[in-house]
Amino acid sequence: MKSKNVLLLSLSLVLSSGVLVSCVNEDEKILDIIETSLELYEGENYTLDVETFNLSGDLVFSSSDENVAKVDNKGKITALKEGETYIKVSNGELTDSLHLVVKKDVELETFNISITKDSLSVGESTLIEVDIIPNEYLENVTYEIKEGKDLIEIKDRKITALKSGEVSLVAKCGAQYSNEVTLTIYDFTAQVFNKELAPGRSFVIRTSLEDNEINSDTVDEVEIQDPSICKYTGAQYGTLYFEALKGGKTTLVIKLKDGRKSNKVEVIVESENNYDDITKEEFYANYTRATDPFDAKTRTRHHLMSGDISTQDQEPTIEEERPIRNGEFIKHSPNSYAVAALFHTVVDSEGYAAFDVYKDGAYVTLEEVAAYIFAFGDVPPNYYEDRYNYPEPYESPWGEYLRLNNSPFSGDTSDYPYEPELPRISGNGGDLVYYEVDIGTTGTDCDPNYETREYNDGNSIVRGAARIVYSARYTNGKPITDPDDRYVFYTYNHYNDFQEYLNYENGWGEMFGNVSAGNELNEHDRHNPPTEYPEVVADSLTGF
Repeated sequence: MKSKNVLLLSLSLVLSSGVLVSCVNEDEKILDIIETSLELYEGENYTLDVETFNLSGDLVFSSSDENVAKVDNKGKITALKEGETYIKVSNGELTDSLHLVVKKDVELETFNISITKDSLSVGESTLIEVDIIPNEYLENVTYEIKEGKDLIEIKDRKITALKSGEVSLVAKCGAQYSNEVTLTIYDFTAQVFNKELAPGRSFVIRTSLEDNEINSDTVDEVEIQDPSICKYTGAQYGTLYFEALKGGKTTLVIKLKDGRKSNKVEVIVESENNYDDITKEEFYANYTRATDPFDAKTRTRHHLMSGDISTQDQEPTIEEERPIRNGEFIKHSPNSYAVAALFHTVVDSEGYAAFDVYKDGAYVTLEEVAAYIFAFGDVPPNYYEDRYNYPEPYESPWGEYLRLNNSPFSGDTSDYPYEPELPRISGNGGDLVYYEVDIGTTGTDCDPNYETREYNDGNSIVRGAARIVYSARYTNGKPITDPDDRYVFYTYNHYNDFQEYLNYENGWGEMFGNVSAGNELNEHDRHNPPTEYPEVVADSLTGF
């Protein structure tokens, strides 16, 4: 600290106990700016830390060059343009100042951060991923913890959890801030022991702690997000007991009296509605989407829909501002994947939850069928696999929501030279077996071979030219569990051109293929082959 501006001397005494006692003269006056110099970027704000003692009246702040920076009567500096100035504070006879350098702000095209884990136990670490363009500014990035400053330590983009609680942070480069990311830190893990829950049933939660650490005396509270879904009834011998109250989804956190707390536990209770006493006319007259996996499963048992039942246009709805990195579209690839889960949350282009699709729920729209296939590697239950020998809609319990086809797609470009080659497809020697399914649209106006008619009018089916083509398994027969190997494409001109599903709402990639290359439908010039698959970059959209 620089020498203080004072009018009288301050004395200090050391007692026999060794404690230093400051004896400040009651007439002493102190005015001191803690900082000696400061660097800010254009547009950046900073509030001065001023030490005062025994002053009367207001502090007066001023800038020697208000074109470079201005300062208000609270000591808040606003950097305006590149240059140098002196910030002065005064009170009567006392003054102090600091030297301020304002630097030109950085110009960034992209500045986003994400973290590889959104929850940690105490002692665990995770990395901050920084997406910054131009990349040369990566070394200038710093981090600001907005909430939970004492809960984590950040060093070289590595976050280490110190104490349990909620953390939020942003990155900073120049005067510019990234998106905000959040992190939950817990002391021990907990999980629901029961697989399926229904209203009126009891269920238990076990933790990673020793049995003697969990009982009614050690549990302080169980914080339940929606207490109408379930309630806590007690704990003993390492087990916590709960009662399911009604259908729905909630989360809970276990807090102990010694301050420790658990991870966030998700609880899904089966819907009470079994749809036994409702006609299809009544059901669809007041239609709403399924609310949870068990509601969806119950609907399917009654051959009722779970998702959007709007008429499907042939062309996909595409997000106007699809996230791009280094010239390539981003395909959402979350760190936790829902292959074996009961539901899959579809996010929007900024990584925030948009809607859920539920395993064993029935779906017909392009967005929901694509999301379902991407998440679960199979088609919804209202699909009938045989595309040649199938019941008419009036014979099927699914009626107008019956969809056809879930059959192998070879993609052999020697047999169909107008088709583009899909990534790693087995028909061209790759390691991924692809399947195709129908998407029921109102026809295909870009292909005269297919009428512009309703796919299923409740009496008969007119199969159009719209298909989803997806990677179904590896050639060795194993299921696909790595999201980076999951490919879902849409074609509505019968395999001439494709667009990749990017695993977020209205996220569809660049169209590629035969007509995109300037060829005629179903024909191509050997000197003008179909355009190649446009590569995408897999990354989590969380916080974009």
